[in-house]
Amino acid sequence: MLRIENLAAAYGQILALKGVSLHVSRGEIVTLIGANGSGKSTLLAALAGLIRPKDGTVYLKGKDVTRLSAEQRVRKGIALVPEGRQLFAPMTVEDNLILGGYTRSQSDAREDLEMIYNLFPILRERREQAAGTLSGGQQQMVAIGRALMSRPALLLLDEPSMGLAPKISREIFQSLRILVNAETSVLLVEQNARLALAVSDRGYVLETGQVVLEGESASLRNNHDVQRAYLGRGYQEGWETNQETANAR
Repeated sequence: MLRIENLAAAYGQILALKGVSLHVSRGEIVTLIGANGSGKSTLLAALAGLIRPKDGTVYLKGKDVTRLSAEQRVRKGIALVPEGRQLFAPMTVEDNLILGGYTRSQSDAREDLEMIYNLFPILRERREQAAGTLSGGQQQMVAIGRALMSRPALLLLDEPSMGLAPKISREIFQSLRILVNAETSVLLVEQNARLALAVSDRGYVLETGQVVLEGESASLRNNHDVQRAYLGRGYQEGWETNQETANAR
């Protein structure tokens, strides 16, 4: 689905990504783990076409999309849910969602709306409400739904649980498994590494713009360096959550 080879990106003279290589297969959820400033959000921005890489190649479904614009990448099947949601607060929930379907025909967009409302039923109830008046969790559902309106092959999620209560975060993450079952792959950046590894299939650890470790989520959860740096003493909670998720599949 997605393959990145030796991707480098910079802000001015500061190199934020240093030869990053990774892949996301069809039907996978892959997590990027790392401290603030490690390059995780920069990588998503480069994949979405918001910043131009200095070097390296990005392939989507076997085709080189490295030099495509952000709009062209949306049409090719890449959608980004940005950190902070970035909704149009005065507009209704439904209008925000419809904006995400600008690449689709009117009839297809209506079908996609039904898909979003089935995924997040509360949004159907709130569809005429101004997006800015929703709770943080409901706003995140709108942001994810807006991205899904383009029917992406690859969904990029940047810190989806930020500012949300744990219960709401778990509900959001549970919806990711439904997306994968619908053949949308997910590349996830998430501050809650325990929750992210619990729902994902594989992960990569970034430090100072470089991949320093990769593996299946279970392997990363059991890695002592990962536990010490990103999971803390409560890492067992992530294992238990993952078991519940796996049993529910």
